[in-house]
Amino acid sequence: METDTIRSSTAQAGFAGSVQNLLVRGINVFWIFIKAFVKDRKSHVLTLLGLLPVPVLILSGQVPTNPYPARTFFIDLTQSMYISLLIPLFGLLLGTAALTDEIESHTIVQLVSRPIRRVEILVWRYLATVVAGTLVAIIVTSGFYTTLSLYAPVPVELLTGFWGVCAICCAVYCALFILLGVALKRPLIWGVVITLYEQLLGVLAVFLGGAAFSISGHILHVGTQFVDYSYSIVDWTPTSSGLLLVVITLMSLVISTLIFRRRDLT
Repeated sequence: METDTIRSSTAQAGFAGSVQNLLVRGINVFWIFIKAFVKDRKSHVLTLLGLLPVPVLILSGQVPTNPYPARTFFIDLTQSMYISLLIPLFGLLLGTAALTDEIESHTIVQLVSRPIRRVEILVWRYLATVVAGTLVAIIVTSGFYTTLSLYAPVPVELLTGFWGVCAICCAVYCALFILLGVALKRPLIWGVVITLYEQLLGVLAVFLGGAAFSISGHILHVGTQFVDYSYSIVDWTPTSSGLLLVVITLMSLVISTLIFRRRDLT
């Protein structure tokens, strides 16, 4: 009995040590990717691109000065410009370059030479990409909100609610575009095709009874749980749309992992 207890304690200690080592390795890799993102020119371009609507909005002289029109304007522009266009473009640029940049710069060779599995590299790179993309989304939507609030009061709950929608948007698109980046030689081309396809469905959504085949449409559908706006897809609930997005994200990551494990990095 005493021997079994010792063995059990040893096994538990070994498991705890393995988990601790896994987290330490992951956090180190995560931090490497985050620092690279901060220094990368693409991150600066993405942030400036997201802030571009602010001066355009001011110069156009079309800023609403009454509370209700300002609220509606914030919701509509955030949905159409950020959720449906800019953040998918963020995911496209960040996701497709998530591992190809490291491969081309040979940084990935240094990573795989460490005692770390390729699946860990991909998962932590994905998490870093989602965090980075969400931070950019928070910055640009906050800039838009602050500018609009100078002209008319807008409930802050709209801004914080859309942060959650932006995080979901980044998580889904980054997973999808990481798959393209790992699987294809020209991922940007196919990424642009997907983004344009999404926008086409977004435009036709009113005639199709909701964007049932649009990822951004399902993201906006789930977003009704975070922000008070009206959006629906025929025969879909926000929960079923959320499950679909989870399946798309997980399947993209699983397939990416399988391909990345067999990829020649030399």
